[in-house]
Amino acid sequence: VFSGRADGVLVSSTVGSTAYALSAGGPLIDPLVECLVTVVLNPLKLGVRPVVLPPSSRVEVSFLKQSSRAASIYSDGALTCHVGVGDVVEICKSSHQVELVRVKDFRRTFYKKFYEVRIRGGKERPRKG
Repeated sequence: VFSGRADGVLVSSTVGSTAYALSAGGPLIDPLVECLVTVVLNPLKLGVRPVVLPPSSRVEVSFLKQSSRAASIYSDGALTCHVGVGDVVEICKSSHQVELVRVKDFRRTFYKKFYEVRIRGGKERPRKG
């Protein structure tokens, strides 16, 4: 889908899409939608857009040319490994599920939180009156 120079490629789950991927220009995805999202970080081409894929997809990232710096793979903010020219990284959904606590009416809470943080720029302010 993309070939060119960029600062990186972010592949995210639905949960991750509301954090770093969204900040990097990725889409807002409803928490009930199961998918993978790819976001090219700071590409040197205009018009490069995020791609939303089915959860069964496999994403391959290849490193075609040597950069002045080594490429690194991070998972949830932790350095996983370094990669070089010719290396291919394959990313797919894990077969292991993580159970998270869900609050009552979590979809409404999700969109309310999105509005407070992303639209208003902070926590909900107390109303006067």
